[in-house]
Amino acid sequence: MPQLSPLSALPPPPPADLPRILALSRLPEGHRAVVARIRAERDLAQKLADLGLRTGCEIRVIKGSAGGPLVVGLGDGRVGLGPEMAQAILVSPLRTP
Repeated sequence: MPQLSPLSALPPPPPADLPRILALSRLPEGHRAVVARIRAERDLAQKLADLGLRTGCEIRVIKGSAGGPLVVGLGDGRVGLGPEMAQAILVSPLRTP
């Protein structure tokens, strides 16, 4: 069985037109990202964790509007997020296949 180098576990670099870390609210529809950090007070951070949004998880923006609510794919499900929630989630964009 071939062994993987430690570098193979790293996510691919973000698309050239997106910054390395940005608020989820700024991620365009159809793009995927890894949650890099949750920037929220305890209650909101716990609510996001209860929804499955934690540092390191991969998400995809299914539907969204600038400054409005977002629908993100998380695992096999979907989660609706208000603008305040989406602003509190910092993500690292992944290359879209």
